[in-house]
Amino acid sequence: MTRKPADLKALLKRAWMDFSNMIRIEASDEYGFCTCVTCGRYSAWNARLDAGHFIAKRSLNSSICFLEDNVWTQCKNCNCDGRVAWLKPFASVKEQAVATNFALFMLRTVGQEQIDAILLRRNTVSEKTGVERMEEITELRSGWQQRIKVAKGLRGIK
Repeated sequence: MTRKPADLKALLKRAWMDFSNMIRIEASDEYGFCTCVTCGRYSAWNARLDAGHFIAKRSLNSSICFLEDNVWTQCKNCNCDGRVAWLKPFASVKEQAVATNFALFMLRTVGQEQIDAILLRRNTVSEKTGVERMEEITELRSGWQQRIKVAKGLRGIK
């Protein structure tokens, strides 16, 4: 059993690691490889791939940080370029292409209604107290760790 973090910030960082691993492992094929949703790069789930947010999370306590419909496998280049494109008024052609490809992927995968729901949630933060939020995150981590274990077993990943 892992040591319990002393504070919410540390717990959220550990939760992000578990969540990110789960997203990438569950998206992987029987060989443990996944495809970047924005450029199509094919890489091992644990090498050069991130769990990238369609709508930026802004903080680990954001209500969309751990929202599965908002987080998908992206190569590190696309994750950085796409994030920059949403923030800059004059993004490069490559940055715009990454953001556009992610938007098209989202439309095909989850649809406009779910994208609108994510956009509505993006500026909200959990209203739970520190202790309540820690309990919630601890419970979520437990579920993610179980899903990781199952997904690794199905794919023969160690």
